[in-house]
Parts: sequence; C-alpha cells; structure tokens
Amino acid sequence: MCGRFVSFTVGEELAVEVAEVPGLRPVEVRAEAPPRFNVGPTQPVQIIVPTEKLQEQLPDAPVSDSRTSLIGARWGLIPHWAKEVPKAPWFNARGETVNSKPAFRDAYKRSRCLVPADGWYEWNINAEGKKVPYYASFSDRPVFFAGLWTAWEDMYSCTIVTTASEGSPIEWLHDRMPRILAPEDCASWLWGDPEEVSALREPVDNAVLEPLEVREVDPAVGNIRNDGPELLNGPV
Repeated sequence: MCGRFVSFTVGEELAVEVAEVPGLRPVEVRAEAPPRFNVGPTQPVQIIVPTEKLQEQLPDAPVSDSRTSLIGARWGLIPHWAKEVPKAPWFNARGETVNSKPAFRDAYKRSRCLVPADGWYEWNINAEGKKVPYYASFSDRPVFFAGLWTAWEDMYSCTIVTTASEGSPIEWLHDRMPRILAPEDCASWLWGDPEEVSALREPVDNAVLEPLEVREVDPAVGNIRNDGPELLNGPV
C-alpha cells in the first residue's frame, strides 16, 4: 500500500520535471503547493492531468494550449456519483480490481492521472519485533505514481494505484507498493484506452526499480503532525 509519501519537488520546479517526460509538455501550473515531508490521506496533493480533461470539467475556464496541467486535489478519491464525502478515505486503488470496483471503475475508464512524489514511507517489523519506518525513493528525481482523479462538487480528488510487490527488490518491505510508471509509460497512462493500459495495472518491471533506494528514517514520521526534512534522517 501507500499511506504516506513525500512531495518536496512542487510548483514550477515540478513542472520542469514533468516537461522532461515524453509526451507531457507543455505543462501549465494551475495550483501551487508547499513542500511536504509527511503527506497523509485526505490531505491536499498535486496531480498531473490532461488539460483537455480539465477543460471538460471547467468549460468556462480560459482555453489553454498546454498538454498537461498541474492541479491540486484531495488525496482520497470521491467518486463522481457520491452524495457526500465517503467515510472510507479511498487513497489506494488495487490495480487488480481498479477496472471493476464501483468506486474506481469510472475514473479508470475516463480520468487517469499521475501523482508525483519524491518518495514514500512504509513500515516493517525488524528482527527485534519493532515496527520501523523506511523511506523509498529515487535519489535523483521524483517518481510518478499511476493515479485516478475525479471532479466532485467544487473539488478534485485522487487515489494512487497499487500492485503486489512479490518478486520485486522491496517485497520484504510490504506486500503492496504504489504502481511506479516509467517515463515512457506516463503518457500512455493518461491518454490510452483502458484496454491499452491494462498492463500498467500489473507490477512494474524490476528494471525500473533498480535505482530505488530504501533506508530507515526517523520514527517521528508516524505522527502525521510532524512534517519537515528532518524526518528523512535516520533514527537517533
């Protein structure tokens, strides 16, 4: 699963990174965000969406010639048909069932997004039986998680697609992981037909994970009120 992540590459800096991904430029920043080091469910995040899909949701908005837009969204999907904010914070969607589960299937068909992150946290039990937090990241760049998004009343919301980690270099950490998209797969995820992107609901190729680094971090990350770069330090 992915229940906490880090997002310190934001705004225009993030737009520069997005523009380097094949098929995503030009990029328009429509929402700024502060750097965050402990993002939790229901909190605001930044997502990348096709601009034409955004225009469909905002027909009165100024027409833009950008291909993708960086917008703000609630982390926790609210289906377009929901009458109220769901009590269950649907912040993860299993890749195996995202095309059939009622909460996600419409978004999977019509409104996929990228959720940028600089890394994510996961907890594991060590040899002494203690629950220990770890940070997984690529050292030189943000990653892009496969996501879904919706427009609901006056807000946007999103969820992160997850897959099994069995057979990957980090299966020891947790049995689930966010579905990381290789740069060459990002545009396909945003614009491909549901059938065309079905393979992107399956576990990522281990070659994509080769640069991934995992290290133990400060236990203070367990408290969602803690937020700062010091969380990425090892335990004292």
